[in-house]
Amino acid sequence: MEATSSSYVFADSNKRINEILNSPGYNYEEKDSIPARSQLSFANGFYVNCSAMFVDMRHSKELSSKYKRPTLARIFRSYISELVAVMRDHEGVSEISIQGDCVWGVYDTPRKSNIDELFHVACSASSLIDILNWKLAKKNLAEIEVGIGLSWGRALMIKAGHKGSSINDVVWMGDVVNEASALC
Repeated sequence: MEATSSSYVFADSNKRINEILNSPGYNYEEKDSIPARSQLSFANGFYVNCSAMFVDMRHSKELSSKYKRPTLARIFRSYISELVAVMRDHEGVSEISIQGDCVWGVYDTPRKSNIDELFHVACSASSLIDILNWKLAKKNLAEIEVGIGLSWGRALMIKAGHKGSSINDVVWMGDVVNEASALC
């Protein structure tokens, strides 16, 4: 998503902040499964039971001092591209995000069997890293290390961003996301 320039007006900002902070805090519905993004507005949210999976590269700063940008780009692109492909291989995938060298996802896991399937996805991610490291070694490049964290629990799903600008995203809040992030 590309941002476009606009003038910042303090009075408008003050009004938006007051509107958000003074809005009622009771429009958060309990759901058994993760609803579609289209059901979110800037005034509602959903409490859902879900799983989160985080895969974070360890020691990536050391790679930056070891290799020039084109080589780094190839390493990061192959790592991120294939992690996204692996993480999408779950019928309950709801959201996949990339933040730097961390790829994380939120999954609709209403049944234990759905959670069990997510462990399979985590194992596939680990195997992918082994394959990538084998290919990196063949090119005399350093192997990468990752941490993988999984958690299940309740999260609050909201839409946040600048209303009217098309710059917004789903934000996931709760222990499930924080725990998976810490575990990786």
